[in-house]
Amino acid sequence: MMLREKKVDKNGFTIIEMVVVTAAIAMIMVAVISVVVATFRSQNQTKSNSKVSSGGNWILTELKREVLSSDGENIVCLDNQLTLTDVNDGEVVVISCDDSEGNEVITANSTNLNSGDISIIDCSEFVSCTTLPSLEVSEVNFKFGVKSDTVGIEASQDFELSVSVRN
Repeated sequence: MMLREKKVDKNGFTIIEMVVVTAAIAMIMVAVISVVVATFRSQNQTKSNSKVSSGGNWILTELKREVLSSDGENIVCLDNQLTLTDVNDGEVVVISCDDSEGNEVITANSTNLNSGDISIIDCSEFVSCTTLPSLEVSEVNFKFGVKSDTVGIEASQDFELSVSVRN
């Protein structure tokens, strides 16, 4: 009995080689996807932080402008609300932080100061005043928090402002 030699075709890949290559490609793809997801998450965190910072600073600027444009004599600080008289047009301005619509809103004469990109999160101590012995208001202090949510990435920051009243 004679044994025949079998010819083995060496032109193809074995199943083991295919599995190893497929696993290597899968690991590379997981690494690339992780980097892309981390990049988008970081970008959204930056956007959210930027919205909070710019929105909060804009509100602070508006509050400061209102206090500095008042006559300084008719300022009333009561029940987390500030009432003052604008020296330019004599209009009485009421600045407050209300929770009337289910979310906190900072208003000046019923004009909403916070935009749709940000939310006010804490204005329980929104406004307080420092008075002189003569009971005139010498300084107005504002305190509130702002938050923003960009594609599931939330950022928040507390803001404080002290404005010396012009007399």
